[in-house]
Amino acid sequence: MVETKIWRSRQYYLDGFEELREYLETEQLGLGYYVVFAEKLKQSGVAQEIPSQDYFWELKEGKKILVVIVDISVIPPSRKGRIKRKTMGGSN
Repeated sequence: MVETKIWRSRQYYLDGFEELREYLETEQLGLGYYVVFAEKLKQSGVAQEIPSQDYFWELKEGKKILVVIVDISVIPPSRKGRIKRKTMGGSN
């Protein structure tokens, strides 16, 4: 069973655990996966709320949950091109 969320707030993140736990209980499963998509991890507050790894295990009321944090920060195209040119030895 997989639950996915986009990071919006600490409470929204915690609510996802409860939703997943309920699904696991209903389906009589002991293992679930919780994927959280977060943009700009440091600025969004995610970094202060969760461990610094990309994934970690949580135990919630007897349910083992693998939490995976996916950073969806995007480099703007103009910056991406500038970075590529620098690595290729070109100029701005």
